[in-house]
Amino acid sequence: MKRVPFWNFGYMQPLPPDARWPPKAVVTGSGVAEWLPAIGHTLPWLTVLLFIALTFALPACSRRDEAEKAREQPSQVSQEPFATGTYRRPLENDPATLDPARMTDMYAVAVANQIFDGLIGFDAYLNVQPALARSWSASRDGLIWIFNLQQGVQFHNGREMIAEDVVYSLSRLLDPAVGSPNSWSLSKVKGAAEFQAGVTKELEGIQAVDRYTVQVTLSSPFAPFISILGLPHLAIIPREEVERLGQGFAVSPIGAGPFRFVRWERGREVVLEANEHYFRGRPALDGIRFVIFPGNIESDILQAFERGELEESPIPPDRRKELLEASKYKVIRKPMLSIRLLGFNLARPPFDKLEVRQAFNHAIDTALLNQQIQGGRYAVARGILPPGMPGYNPEVQGYGYHQERAKELLEEAGHPSGKGLAPATLASSLKSPEVRQESRTVQQYLEAIGVQIELKEFDDWPTFEQALRQGETQMFRYGWYADYPDPDSFLYSLFHSQSQTNYFHYRNPEVDQLLDDARRETDDLQRVKLYREAEQRILSDAPAVMLYHHTFETLFQTYVEGIEVSALGNPYIRMWKIRLKPTGQASSGK
Repeated sequence: MKRVPFWNFGYMQPLPPDARWPPKAVVTGSGVAEWLPAIGHTLPWLTVLLFIALTFALPACSRRDEAEKAREQPSQVSQEPFATGTYRRPLENDPATLDPARMTDMYAVAVANQIFDGLIGFDAYLNVQPALARSWSASRDGLIWIFNLQQGVQFHNGREMIAEDVVYSLSRLLDPAVGSPNSWSLSKVKGAAEFQAGVTKELEGIQAVDRYTVQVTLSSPFAPFISILGLPHLAIIPREEVERLGQGFAVSPIGAGPFRFVRWERGREVVLEANEHYFRGRPALDGIRFVIFPGNIESDILQAFERGELEESPIPPDRRKELLEASKYKVIRKPMLSIRLLGFNLARPPFDKLEVRQAFNHAIDTALLNQQIQGGRYAVARGILPPGMPGYNPEVQGYGYHQERAKELLEEAGHPSGKGLAPATLASSLKSPEVRQESRTVQQYLEAIGVQIELKEFDDWPTFEQALRQGETQMFRYGWYADYPDPDSFLYSLFHSQSQTNYFHYRNPEVDQLLDDARRETDDLQRVKLYREAEQRILSDAPAVMLYHHTFETLFQTYVEGIEVSALGNPYIRMWKIRLKPTGQASSGK
């Protein structure tokens, strides 16, 4: 029988709650969430879990009955008494768009995940769960997938969702007229290349079998396929609304998710209301108001939270100790599958020289940045893949802080003491005090080896992202958060030469081959080997300075209940599960 990749969590026998990774955050009596194992014990525990998964991976069919039952019975919203009201969430920047096919930023994902649903989703442990598909099956060779849809699901316009909507929504990502930056996610669908090139008018590999059944045929095995279907970009949308609204769909979207779009005032708010006909049951919340804080100024968000104007808030580093020791609010902490980095544009001098990029890596003390500026709240990155991600390699060879070696590398590049190097620009869209302090400290580290750095702040995320896409930045502060629990989400999305989110303009044919091979590989051990080799080669080419892996660390008002946080972090909190205790002072939204 075919063994499934161990990171397709949804097919595996569930482990007990105290033996899962990522563990579910639990709120203690003091109001502070803890998780097992503790951060200090993550690596040995992860090693044990990976050994178990690799050694005893179960055939997919051995749990067929249990899986089918779970998929046929979607979770229902709690019917306990709740307080009606609108949940107010901070959003650190305006999204660039709310059109699923065109989204690339986490701000859009945070909003879109409440408006849309896809075929599958993930629970708090990153197990694959049914969503608009109630069940699915695959051929033994992994090329033919059959999806049985939920019946009676309504779009926000009142029409029932059917198989043709799935065909349209998925095909749209490959439509050359749309130009989706997320088209790579379906590139293995049979006939995708011909459809994208305009040679064929219909996508051969995605077909409606009947009203509630869809067949997807792949051209070659694609190991992360089922997880990729959980991407918010693959949400199911109504064709007639896209055609009716045209470009307006991006700012007035219609889906089948738990909340309906109401309005979007750029720089101020995005407002959603409960979907009374949601197939899982009406959400307990009346709505969600995303309050926009351009530039992610955490101190401003916290002040609004403390005034009772928000239901949640990040924790600024300068108040971290105070807030964690107090018991006034709920605090939830959890490691995230993410990477924060300083990226280089390899298509622009001086970062077209390997030695310059390596010198920058050695010149910056990332551990000290985390401790002194970020309050030690993150995990310092050794490589690209974060702890908890399958394929994570604790032995990966990155760069340490070594300024003398940095100076030697500059000299090897023909720039002794920085001579002949024009000032480089470090760009960011974030304006918080700690980000500015971090940028100034990076500036000082590089000045110490003779390199001049100028700092540039963009007004908002959409403008910054456009500059990244057009290759206008030399050096940029960037964060990447996994959209699905697979190494492919990091290594292919960021560093494959054909990825549209490869803002580094990084090109290495050997790395491309390794990542392509890993996508086709169905043997778990071999796949890990390929990803580890690709990661090490990317690090040796130094397309960025790897800084930290983020930790989800957020305050919640005490009357907020039903919070489930996975390692995918804030954008993936299932808001339809959240309830407000009757004693809360939540806004009525009027």
